[in-house]
Amino acid sequence: MSASRVSQILFSRVSHAARKPQQFVAPAIRCYSYFEIEIERYLLNARIPAIYAGENAKFGQPEIAIGTIPGAGGTQRLPRIIGKSKAMEMVLTGNMISAEEAEKSGQTSNYEFIKVETAGEKKNVGIVTLNRPKALNALCNQLMTEVNHALDHLNSDSSIAAVVITGNEKAFAAGADIKEMKDNSFASNLRQNFIAHWNGVAKSRKPLIAAVNGYALGGGNELAMMCDIIYAGENAKFGQPEIAIGLVSKIFPTDKVVEEAVKLGEKIASHSPLVVTIAKEAVNAAYETTLQQGLLFEKRMFHSTFSLADRKEGMTAFLEKRPPKYTNE
Repeated sequence: MSASRVSQILFSRVSHAARKPQQFVAPAIRCYSYFEIEIERYLLNARIPAIYAGENAKFGQPEIAIGTIPGAGGTQRLPRIIGKSKAMEMVLTGNMISAEEAEKSGQTSNYEFIKVETAGEKKNVGIVTLNRPKALNALCNQLMTEVNHALDHLNSDSSIAAVVITGNEKAFAAGADIKEMKDNSFASNLRQNFIAHWNGVAKSRKPLIAAVNGYALGGGNELAMMCDIIYAGENAKFGQPEIAIGLVSKIFPTDKVVEEAVKLGEKIASHSPLVVTIAKEAVNAAYETTLQQGLLFEKRMFHSTFSLADRKEGMTAFLEKRPPKYTNE
């Protein structure tokens, strides 16, 4: 990754108390508490790939040079990532290491099985592309961990209003990775709570649009159903063909599915993000409550919108026959 690219990469800190990750732009030199923030993210998320680095990035804990020590966890977290010996050397000398050395020691890594980008005229739609083409995007543990991590970032990014999850023209996802699970036992599944973290996709606060081409079988079909809206290409094949009736919102030519999904994301982005979140919660409640409970929940959510500046702006703009200018408040 070039040095010019690094300024576009966001770093996140997930603390035990914070509800949302806080974002940082990666400078060329990583030191003091910024470095500690990144290794905290790394540890709290069970070695999820969280740090992208430019070729000229330098990592280190130089506090010793100014007569102090790391104060945001550097002496505690660094040994757990790179080992006691290397961590001791870095902390006691203040020496920095290159991005290449950091990658070898496990401090930086890139997504292996997904690609993440933004799209739309205003770059306000995130796209997560499953990227295991040789395995027809079979859903292994690492791929799903990466998907959840990417969604965490996109959910915390205020510039992103909706997210598209897609695969390639041959397969959205052909199911769970059988090779990975073939030796599992009931006991190991129970101990590890196997695939429980897959449900993280369904917990996304921002609208998810599945853009499905090719096979969506087994776990792939379930991944698509975790999304809020499904757009399908003409060649899409779902795990249970009969379920496509009522499952898919629209069908498009194969080469247009992602483009149309992004357009849908942009349309959603034109509305108040707060109201979109409320509307999504209300629709989801319909599947988990009785009709009467759901109606009461909807009414209370409707009432709550009258506390929002965006609700007032939306109604005012409608009466004044002009586009609304939402502030997410």
